[in-house]
Amino acid sequence: MLDKAYKILWVDDEIDHLTSHIFFLQKKGLQVETATSGREAINLISEKKYDAILLDEFMMDIDGMEVLERIRRTSPALPVIMVTKSEEEHIMDEGFALNLDDYLIKPVNPKQVIACLKRHLEGSRLKHSRISRSFGRYYNSINLRINDITDWRDWIDIFIDISRWDIDLSDPSLSGVSDLKSLQKNICEEADAIFSEYYSRNYTHWLKSKIGERPILSPDIIPTFTLPLLEKYKSVFFIVIDCLRLDQWLLIETELERMFRLKRDYYFSIIPTSTVYSRNAIFSGLLPVDLQRAEPNYWLESSTEEESLNKYEGELLKKMLEQHNAYINNPRYIKISNKVDDDNLRRRMPSIKSDGLTALVFNFVDTLTHERDKQKIIEEIARDTAALREVVKSWFLRSSLMELLNHLSEEKDTCIVITSDHGSISTERSITAYCDKDSVKSLRFWFGRNLRFDGNKGLLIRKPEEWGLPNDFVGKNYIIAKENYNFIFSFDYHHQKRRYEGAFQHGGISMPEIILPCTILEPKV
Repeated sequence: MLDKAYKILWVDDEIDHLTSHIFFLQKKGLQVETATSGREAINLISEKKYDAILLDEFMMDIDGMEVLERIRRTSPALPVIMVTKSEEEHIMDEGFALNLDDYLIKPVNPKQVIACLKRHLEGSRLKHSRISRSFGRYYNSINLRINDITDWRDWIDIFIDISRWDIDLSDPSLSGVSDLKSLQKNICEEADAIFSEYYSRNYTHWLKSKIGERPILSPDIIPTFTLPLLEKYKSVFFIVIDCLRLDQWLLIETELERMFRLKRDYYFSIIPTSTVYSRNAIFSGLLPVDLQRAEPNYWLESSTEEESLNKYEGELLKKMLEQHNAYINNPRYIKISNKVDDDNLRRRMPSIKSDGLTALVFNFVDTLTHERDKQKIIEEIARDTAALREVVKSWFLRSSLMELLNHLSEEKDTCIVITSDHGSISTERSITAYCDKDSVKSLRFWFGRNLRFDGNKGLLIRKPEEWGLPNDFVGKNYIIAKENYNFIFSFDYHHQKRRYEGAFQHGGISMPEIILPCTILEPKV
């Protein structure tokens, strides 16, 4: 049975032949009215409210396509199911171009009709029921899993599941799931609390271990994922989307499956999860402490001009390739930070491909994340994690990056690697922190002297070198926030807490900042 007595209009100029079908629908609880012409149907739809229309394609006065077109002018969301004798593809294409919801081929079986109506009238309710049952199984499973983890690979699997459920529960067609969203938020916070402790406890050990015994880390990305491809393909593109989260990538990835064969892998960002540390580590293949020692002229830990913190990535890439004996003729590095850069890339598109390695950095997501906290209109558009994810997808589909990928998808001797340098997290809680006047501060990490904070939701690093960080002055400390906490000054606590609550930040220790995708896109043959 259906959930309620829906009102259906069945339009057919031979409606008398459908008496048994109509009777069957009425027995199932539907209210069925009929029309024997297109004009009669249009008049009835303008006067009455229907839940769905069954529409014959061929009628004497006005054909079904014209009726559909007129319905769509006034009722764009009304479910319309075409009943037709023809299976010709061009007819279906014409119908779907007019937002036809579904079609049935004559002769129709009454059970087919009821199944089709149920799918369109109660699809949301049925989907909610299915989602609720699946979520219950996931909720019970994940609570057991997060408390029984002994291997870093388990955290990747857990974060994938959490990210997929974030996406599923944010489906705008799904109503009445506020209780599930509340449970999901609890799962995220509990998992992040355990992950942050796990990461902090194992990090210094990982820095001394080999890949396989530990996660792939930021300095390993190019040697592990990119350099081996240069032996197989004439041209390899290495692309970093600054500040891209795993959940955002999962949404984007579905748009690329028709163009490429995808192989998604994962890595853990180093800390702090900030561009100056994580992205310099990617392009140099070195931890910050080693980069500062080996290339002091290329290392800058703080600056009033943010762009200057990573301005030597092209040079660092060349030096890393030499260290790995990957002698590539003129590897290219391109950064897209603004509209001028974007326009230049679009103009260069026809000649962008060349033998060897091309590295590109796209800064849009990072810029969006920072500007969201400064401009109310962006904050309103990207008001939460789900909305930010949709904005990122919308940018990607219209970006020069998507244009580049479309262009390269036709090249059989070209392979692409896409990754992120760090993610971000919506910071909803705060910790009071203290420092001396010369310390360098952001919301998620500080460095300087005499640093401390209240509680236990942060990491205090007293020996930076053990954590792969520069120790370039006496008494240098770092503090790094865990989970979704910010560091707030004690003298202006309440004002800063209100200002930054819900802001998307990076630099700390959380799954969205640390666990990142690295996907290889190979051409389809």
